[in-house]
Amino acid sequence: MNNKEFARKLEERTRKFAVQIIKLSTKLPNSSEGRVISTQLTKAGTSIGEITGRLIGPGARRTSKTK
Repeated sequence: MNNKEFARKLEERTRKFAVQIIKLSTKLPNSSEGRVISTQLTKAGTSIGEITGRLIGPGARRTSKTK
């Protein structure tokens, strides 16, 4: 598996994970506690996609350098 294929598959998996998290958070009760947990769960569960996008996106810096 080359880097582009790996990046594409990783992006796809993180997107699916984020969608699952959002669906789960909508099923929580609409109480004050449920809203707090829903908000935190959504933020934590979807942030991986943003982080991954920054690491593998077109403007990402390479971490390995030749000396």
